[in-house]
Amino acid sequence: MEISEKALEKRKALCDDWLRAVGVEFASEEAKSNYKRRVQRLLDAIDLKKPDRIPLMPLGSFMQTDLYDVSPAEAMYDYEKLIAVHEKYILEYEPDNYNSPAWATPGKVLDILGINFYKYPRGGGLRETSRYCTIRRTKARTLKL
Repeated sequence: MEISEKALEKRKALCDDWLRAVGVEFASEEAKSNYKRRVQRLLDAIDLKKPDRIPLMPLGSFMQTDLYDVSPAEAMYDYEKLIAVHEKYILEYEPDNYNSPAWATPGKVLDILGINFYKYPRGGGLRETSRYCTIRRTKARTLKL
């Protein structure tokens, strides 16, 4: 597949902006240096160049809360506790990229929407220590011979 010159230029501009962090105020020069090193690591991996090390990009609904003994129910209903745990994780493990704590689906939102294709702690009927799960609903078919 050929990639147009215009698309490559656009990508380069986006990557340059990401690396420069225009408009971002860093807490220190060390923080700025760490940011640039992490972004370059990710860009190198995306470009199939050998980065200085493999980028760490954790995904997980409850991985961070499990590390700090926060139950799935607490994570889904106590957003301040959820954010505090994620901040602690970021500071302790220093991942190269990070996703929102919203991966632990907000229980209050599920309750308000009346979601019935998930079971989850509290409003969804599961115990506090259970993770949410999708309910598979199928219709039985009768075969006529």
